[in-house]
Parts: sequence; C-alpha cells; structure tokens
Amino acid sequence: MKRTIGIILLLIFLFGFTGIEALATEDNQPSITVSAEGAVLIEQGTGEVLFQKEMDKKMYPASTTKIMTALLAIEYGDLDEVVTLGKEVESISEDSSRADLFAGQKLPLSQLLYGLMLPSGNDAANAIAVHIAKKTSNNPSLTEEQAIKEFAQLMNKKVKEIGAEHTHFVNPHGYHDEDHYTTPLDMAMISREAMKNQIFRKIVKTPQLFYRTSKDLENNEEEERSWQNSNELIQQGSRNFYPYAQGIKTGRTTSAGRCLVSSAVKEDVNVIAVVFKSTEGDVWGDSTKLLSYGIENFKHHVFAQKEEIITKVKIKNAHPKDPKEMEIITEKDIKGLIKKEDIPKVNKKIESEDNQEIQSSKFQAPIEKGEKVGEITYFLGDKVVAKGNLVAKESIRKKGFFKAYWWIFILALPILFIIMNRNAQAKRRKNRARRKKYRFNGQKRN
Repeated sequence: MKRTIGIILLLIFLFGFTGIEALATEDNQPSITVSAEGAVLIEQGTGEVLFQKEMDKKMYPASTTKIMTALLAIEYGDLDEVVTLGKEVESISEDSSRADLFAGQKLPLSQLLYGLMLPSGNDAANAIAVHIAKKTSNNPSLTEEQAIKEFAQLMNKKVKEIGAEHTHFVNPHGYHDEDHYTTPLDMAMISREAMKNQIFRKIVKTPQLFYRTSKDLENNEEEERSWQNSNELIQQGSRNFYPYAQGIKTGRTTSAGRCLVSSAVKEDVNVIAVVFKSTEGDVWGDSTKLLSYGIENFKHHVFAQKEEIITKVKIKNAHPKDPKEMEIITEKDIKGLIKKEDIPKVNKKIESEDNQEIQSSKFQAPIEKGEKVGEITYFLGDKVVAKGNLVAKESIRKKGFFKAYWWIFILALPILFIIMNRNAQAKRRKNRARRKKYRFNGQKRN
C-alpha cells in the first residue's frame, strides 16, 4: 500500500513539474488578459501589432464609427463654414446619444465635430454626413436619406484606401445595423489614420467644451452650454483617468457591448488600443491594461546612429593616393520598435548590394562618398526589427593609366633608348657611306 502511494506521489511530482516546464517554454506572448471579446494594440508610428485577441473577427463598432465620420469631415469640409442644421438632427432613435441640436440651428463645422466626438451625438453625425455629402456630390437638393447613403459610400471608399478590407459602414454614427461592421484591427487602422491629423487629435483630447448658442429658433437669446467627453480616460478626477491617454472614442449598443478606442503616449512610444464587446465594468480596465503594456514595455531603440562605422572592406583598383580599405557607415539612424527585454537578443546581418556577405563581396574603385554599398538588418529570431542602408564614408578614385602602368614605361625606357641609339648609329653609318661614295666618284672624274 505504501509503495503504491509512493508511486502515485512520484508520478504527480513528475507530471506536475513537466506541466510547469511546458508553461514556461510557451511562445513569448504578453502575460496580460482582457475580458473583451475582441481587442488589439498597435503602435501608431509603425502600425505594428503588439497584442491581439480575435483582432480579425467581424464585430459591431457602435459609436467608434464616428472616428471615420470626423476624419471625412476634416478631409472634405471647411471647418470655418457655418452649417444650417436640418431635420436630419431629429431623425435619430430615442435611445441615441445626442449633442442636443435642433433643426434650423447654425453652427460652424468645427463645432459640430466637438458635438460628434465629445458627447457622441448621433444628431451631429447626421448633420455632418448630410452637409459633406451635399458638398462632395455638388448636389444641395439631396434628401436626408440620399445624403446619408452618399456619405456611407465615402466612408467605405476611405476604409479601402486605408486598407481596412473587412469593414462596411451604412451610417455615420454606428447605431446598430447588421450590415454595419468592422474588426478590431480595421478600427485600429482607421484610428491610426485619424490620429495623424492634428485637428482630430485636438478634438478627441478635449475633456469638455463650453460654447454659446441660441436656445431655439424663436429665441435669439444665446445661452452657454457644454459638451462633456464620454471618454473617462482623459477626465481628471474620474476613477478611470489615465495620465498618458490622448483620446479617442467610446461606443455602446446592446449588440456591440461596451467599446473603446483609446490612445496613449509616453516618451517616443505612441499606441492605440481597440476594445470591442467589453462590459461597463471592464472596458476601462481592459483599455488601460493594453495601453500600459505598450508604453511601458516597448521602445524605439536606436541600433546604429547616423554615420556610425559598421565595417571596413578592401577596395580593388584604388588610386595610389587613396585608401586601399573603405569604411562603411550608416546612412541615417537605424531605429526599430522592440520590447525592452528583447534588445540583447537581437542579431544583425550585413549584406552588399548583390545580397552577399559584405566581407565576401568584391568592391572596386571608383566609389563615391555616400554611395549605397549595402544594407544592415537587425533580427529578433526570424523577425526583422530594423533595417537601414550602408554607404561609403569617402570617395575612392580609380587608378589612372599612367599611374597604373608606370613601371612598364620605366622598364621600356632602356629598350627604347637602345633602339633609338641603334637607329641613330645606323643612320650615321649610312650617311658616311654616302658621302664617301660621292667623294670617290668625284676624284675619278678628274
């Protein structure tokens, strides 16, 4: 009996440690988890995916749709132009989020954008869509329905230009429609494009906007109103405030769940997180967890500085006064986004223009200063993390004909001298013989 128990304990011990070892040797994935059904974290500058969970899954974006609406308004509209609102601001569902706009109200397009992105107004979304569609189609007589359909076509054209191939929009606000969908990765790509725009960045980073407007059409008296940004990550005093947050947009419907596209910047790392179909309790924690993972663990590492000497190679046929070896330097700083802990694991490969090991390549003069002579690539395993051009540090001239063969002329000079001397002696002998002959003939005649 004791022996049986001992064997069982031994097996548990062995299998237990085997399991721990297997867990420790899993591929190097982030140790973070999110409760959201779909999520992705990308770096703004490179677009590189740093974390993903079902990032290609078809999902509903809710009001994060308004990121595209704002982008198109900035791209096609005149932000100073005053827009007269129509019935489109009233034709939204009762459970829609609103900016409290009314038909006949006049607002600059720039202000409508704040009403779109801060309180997430579906009325502002409709107003922008109708205004932009009438302008781009050059048809001010479009009906509300026609204009929104026209605007949706602009949205879908833009997503294809961005490369978001798995997205289809039918309205400017994201109110649920089975044919209105995207993926976490596509929305990250759309958001990355939008965040390149300075005006867009300013709007989505604004916690609150105060503005003055008429109460209604019958009352010319203005009153002060305000729009509060629904993104708690940028609201100081909120329990979900995140000091590195830069925006960008919330979303919520029954089918989409709680959605949030967010951005954070620390030092030179700028990340965008997309969280789809999370919950009221988890959407903020999911997002800050992703943002923190990106800005705390990654950096843009400089693997080689501009004009750094990488190696030297021998040069054939170089001018005698020029070096026989050429220093190869970097054309500019070579940087790559990498996890901080992985920096010591990076390897490099140096190749010439013909894709050969640079030390095995045959370089011949002439070579101009700054001329590209190869590339340097930095790898983490099989993944390329940085790449850059290598150039010549200085010009190296080719040997001239005389300089290259001066010894031939030196060796040939004695021979040439002998030949010339012999020719001269022969000529002198010939002349003497001719003169002697003439003298002999003259004496005989006398």
